[in-house]
Amino acid sequence: MKKKKNKIEKVPIANTELSPTTIGAINENESGLKSVIIIFSLLIVIIFVLPYVMSWFEKEQTPNPTPQVTVPSQNQEPEQQEEKVENYLSLNEQIKESLNNCNYNVTANEQNLSINITNVNADANILINKPTFIELYTEDKTLIKRIMLPKEMLEKNKSTTYTYDITGQEAYIMLKSPAKEDYPQVNIVSINQNKEPFLTCTKDNETLTYIFQTQNNEYYLTKIVDSLKITSVTEETINNYENIASIYNTIEGVQAQLNQENGLDFTTTLDLNKLNFETASKSLNNEAYYAKDTIAKVINFEMESNDYICN
Repeated sequence: MKKKKNKIEKVPIANTELSPTTIGAINENESGLKSVIIIFSLLIVIIFVLPYVMSWFEKEQTPNPTPQVTVPSQNQEPEQQEEKVENYLSLNEQIKESLNNCNYNVTANEQNLSINITNVNADANILINKPTFIELYTEDKTLIKRIMLPKEMLEKNKSTTYTYDITGQEAYIMLKSPAKEDYPQVNIVSINQNKEPFLTCTKDNETLTYIFQTQNNEYYLTKIVDSLKITSVTEETINNYENIASIYNTIEGVQAQLNQENGLDFTTTLDLNKLNFETASKSLNNEAYYAKDTIAKVINFEMESNDYICN
């Protein structure tokens, strides 16, 4: 059997040069723009994040300090407050002092104490707004008496003089003008029938009753009753107090009554809830009268400095 021969076809070969064939194309402009955007975004992220990373890294590398507890020494003495030095002025010498822009010239003999005040550079109401007190002491510096100078106007560059009787035991004097917050506290124990606390101050033939309302453990003035009893009465005295009563009764919040059964009783009642004290004070003209809501310790301290007995 004869074998079948495979037929081999001849492939024609062209006598031409080989040339590249384009399969796909890449847009170089689009690829470059994307790369720039990605790189720029990474830089922005690194700029903002890097400080936080560095801060965190520093905290991790820094050990926490051990808190120090200060234990007070048992031998350590408590801090002492500076002692206030009192300025005792000898009455054996002529005294010249300055206080609240006023000059004080004080002289004394065995019977009288003279105080001259000159307003150097202050408001005319300086003695009203900042009351001044004179304290008199014995040779061993025991307090004998406290005097509050009158609350009167004193114009700038003007002077006034006050004279007081003394016993001859006075050796030293002190001038003081404490803030009202520093006045000593007073405890009021008297209560009237309306359950209102009140303070009574008496001198000679006059009794003043100050009635308060209580708030936050403080006493605030709401009413004043001033009772004046005169035993030796003349027609001139009666006419004088009748005129005063007629003036007082024209002021809203003020009521004045005159009783002549046994001598003369003159009673003035001030309802401070109705009274315009700032306006009426000039007509009332009484240093023992205080404005609404004045606290009890101010009244007690100042009235006792005017020789009243308060309780």
